[in-house]
Amino acid sequence: MIRIRSSRVAALVFILCGFGLCVPFVAFAAGRAPQATKPAAAPPGKPLFEGACAVCHGMDGSGGNGPNIRHAAARLGPNGIEDLVKVGFIGSGMPTFPQLGDEKIRQIVDYVVSFDQEASGTQPGDAQKGKEIYRSKNCSQCHIVNGQGGNLGPDLTRVGTRLSPGSLSDAITSPGLKLPLDANLAERAAFRAYLMQRAVTKDGREITGLRVNDDTFSVQLRDAGGQIHSLRKLDLQKLEDLPGKSWMPSYKDGLSETQLNDLVSYLAGLRGAR
Repeated sequence: MIRIRSSRVAALVFILCGFGLCVPFVAFAAGRAPQATKPAAAPPGKPLFEGACAVCHGMDGSGGNGPNIRHAAARLGPNGIEDLVKVGFIGSGMPTFPQLGDEKIRQIVDYVVSFDQEASGTQPGDAQKGKEIYRSKNCSQCHIVNGQGGNLGPDLTRVGTRLSPGSLSDAITSPGLKLPLDANLAERAAFRAYLMQRAVTKDGREITGLRVNDDTFSVQLRDAGGQIHSLRKLDLQKLEDLPGKSWMPSYKDGLSETQLNDLVSYLAGLRGAR
């Protein structure tokens, strides 16, 4: 009876080992509880970041009401990030955190630097294939990359440092639908300039186009034919943005999910002229 039981246990051990479960089972069979694996300790900067920074930049640094900072290390370097945390950024809504002290600020900086290290290997697709898609879809007719292309749409030379992959995907599939929450204030203002606007004069004339300039007394719109209309605001009864309207076509149905991921990966890798 003992031999039969032992052979059954041996057979069960053999089967479980085939599924990678032999270590916990053998420990159990020997009368020992398997040792629990201790979770890795969180970086010391993580709780500091979550308490002071995540409300604007998101829990993973990919943005919210503040900009995406997952590539901040590549743009600014650790010293630049440290300066921003200490002295803020005038006109951006970025506060200062001198009360944290040098040690805690350095811990936050180290944590932010880790975002860039993580993001460098986590793009959703193949950037090289995305570059070919960018060319085949004639994106350069409207967009500039490293000084090459048209200027009807935004310059994309550094778009990977400004927008997260999620915002890039939204801009491709639903252009003009919404302002990117994870862009900095200047970039959001620039993005807004590429939304369609409609002006209606007091005599009923309607002009739709892109805003070229806007000041206290006048606005200039460029229509689809390239003509610029200079309008006095006193002569207008309505001037409004047209969310969801854009001269850029939507590629929601024009790209497969794989192609979209490839294109996003290419754009996310654009961080300046090389």
